[in-house]
Amino acid sequence: MKKLIKPLIYLVISFFIVSFAFRLGWIVGTVVMLAGFAFLAFILRADLMSTYAQITYNKGDHGKAFLWFERALKTGKMRPRTQLIYAYMLIRDGVLDKSERLINKTMFMFKDKLGDEFSSPSHLNLSIIKWKRGQITEAIEELEEVYNTGFRSTVMYGTLGTYYLLNGQYAKALEFNKEALEYNDTDQSIRDNLALNYYLCGNINAADEIYAELIEEDPTFIEPYYNYGMVLEKLGEYEAAMANYKKALTISVKYLSTVTHEQVQAAIDALNEKMADEKDGENE
Repeated sequence: MKKLIKPLIYLVISFFIVSFAFRLGWIVGTVVMLAGFAFLAFILRADLMSTYAQITYNKGDHGKAFLWFERALKTGKMRPRTQLIYAYMLIRDGVLDKSERLINKTMFMFKDKLGDEFSSPSHLNLSIIKWKRGQITEAIEELEEVYNTGFRSTVMYGTLGTYYLLNGQYAKALEFNKEALEYNDTDQSIRDNLALNYYLCGNINAADEIYAELIEEDPTFIEPYYNYGMVLEKLGEYEAAMANYKKALTISVKYLSTVTHEQVQAAIDALNEKMADEKDGENE
């Protein structure tokens, strides 16, 4: 809400100026109105460029979006929050070094203006950078520091829960992922983490129960389908497992995905071989 105050003040002042100008004649009024629009566009240029960049990014043209973000950044007027959004988008595209520099610079320059609402997510993003560089222990430490400050968010729970699983800390992960479910029992990533956690701890039935409900929601990320395939395979439901593996192959893999199409294809090949061996055994 605060970020809207200044633009609203400009709009109100401009309205009164233009209204007065039109009293002097429509030509004067029109000139003043156009000049006012030009002035507002100049004052708000960083916001306008950033908004266009985000729209362009969401449409899939990331290269063009980043060009507009850079133009907005060079004005020196880009809001700290927007800079951090840009940094996260860079992470999603694997541009780690540039994102790290931008996050650190923003946090240093605006440390007095950025409260926990923004500084904590910034540390979360720095942890993602460490994870993608193969520094999972450091990533966990970075995010645990945020957690220990009392900051809570769905993204934080989902991310740290994933880190614990990737690092093989299944017992610690289970307690954390149960807590995450209490915080947000509708988030798909949190439920995927908990279900996978149960599977890795040997509680296959608990994993099956969560995934059966989750898959009904048609999640748009690859992990639930692959993970549920492993659960179903463990339960001996090979056809259903194969269906989930094949569904996983239709989901695009993102830079931040923890499952690849190569893993899925390997699981399909292994399951096909297992099914063939069992069929041969029955025929003997």
